[in-house]
This record gives sequence, C-alpha cells and structure tokens, in this order.
Amino acid sequence: MTFKTQMASDLPVFFEADEFAETGTYNGSDIDIIVEDQGSEEDANSVFDYLDVLVQASDVATVTYRTDTLVYDALTWKYPKVLGAEMNTIRLRWICNQRPKAR
Repeated sequence: MTFKTQMASDLPVFFEADEFAETGTYNGSDIDIIVEDQGSEEDANSVFDYLDVLVQASDVATVTYRTDTLVYDALTWKYPKVLGAEMNTIRLRWICNQRPKAR
C-alpha cells in the first residue's frame, strides 16, 4: 500500500464527527467538516467574517460561488472560495456578516 492510498483510506477517521470533524449543512445536506480557521478580515470596501474548512471532495461535487451555502455554528456562510484541493479533500473559505467598511 502506498502512502497516498493509506491517506485516502484514513480520511473517514479524520472526518468522523466523534473524532476531529464537526457537522455543517452544505446546501441542505449534513456533511462533516474540519474547521481550520475562523476570524474577521477586511478588503478595500468591506469587513466580513470568514470560515476556512476542509471537506471531503465526495461531499462537495461542484463549488458554486453565488448559490452555495454552509450553515455552521448557527450562521449561514456564503460565497465559497476554493483555497486548495489535495488527497480527496477541498479547502474552502466561506464568508458571512459582510458590511461596509467604516470611513
């Protein structure tokens, strides 16, 4: 067995809600997610909260920026951005509470 196949076979352990993962609702379906980072950020015009998560690629067939949602921690996160994809996983950044930047 190669390292790559061993990692792929171990993914279900990492995405087990009783171990490392948490449950989020992606487009109406419950999936296991691993929260990697959460905080606030700003760009030129706005301030927003962000959530970086790792998901199994099999749970998220296609990421659609304008319509996909993730409900996690009683908040609805929108506008997913793919940060990377490796070993049957996808790293996504979600945002919510976007508001104009104080001038």
